[in-house]
Amino acid sequence: MFTGAESLFREDGFVKTIEDLNNFFPKSVSQINAYAKRAIESAKKSVEAIIKIDDDKRTFENTALAFDEAGRRFSIEATRIATVGYVYPEAAMRDSSNSNLVEMHKKAVETFASKEIYGAFKSYIESGKPKEENLSEEESYFLKKEMEAFLRQGFQLPDIDFKEVQSLKAEISKLENAFAQNIAAASSDKFPLNLDKLDGVSSGIISALKKDENGDLLVGLDYPTYLEVM
Repeated sequence: MFTGAESLFREDGFVKTIEDLNNFFPKSVSQINAYAKRAIESAKKSVEAIIKIDDDKRTFENTALAFDEAGRRFSIEATRIATVGYVYPEAAMRDSSNSNLVEMHKKAVETFASKEIYGAFKSYIESGKPKEENLSEEESYFLKKEMEAFLRQGFQLPDIDFKEVQSLKAEISKLENAFAQNIAAASSDKFPLNLDKLDGVSSGIISALKKDENGDLLVGLDYPTYLEVM
């Protein structure tokens, strides 16, 4: 689906050089937009292909594994766009990351959490094919957990209630992303603290902190510092 420097994975394996990793992340608003659009379209195409398979031709590979792979690829794309929102100094890049992630999360709910894909899994399991294929313990566990996840998400509910659940999930995703962006935007804020207020914080973190004119350490809200102090 995605190969070369435009993906976390190369045709011959994982990212192997700093250059590969550097090329993995978008460098402009237009790239962010393009990556998000491609991820949404690719996920939709992959899931639609799974749904269209005739029930009597379903296998673990073309249904369960294919669904998992589509989700993995989509998550990779979402992660690299989200990273831009967390670390880029330019507001335009952070804003583009945020708006595209909101749209991606909305489309993810529509694509990966549809009654059609639930029906595909349900049909495969009820057909008895898993036993015929002699699935491994790990594969059987995956199927079990996926069906449990579908039920927790309300797929067994009447359509009107299911639509409400989907709407709430999309809103929650939007709020979660906004919260993460607010934290990232505030990461440049610094709070002066005396050294004795940082008792227990590792020396590596403390040595990296700058000092103000009074000699107090300036503690930020960036993730490494926040996690260590809290």
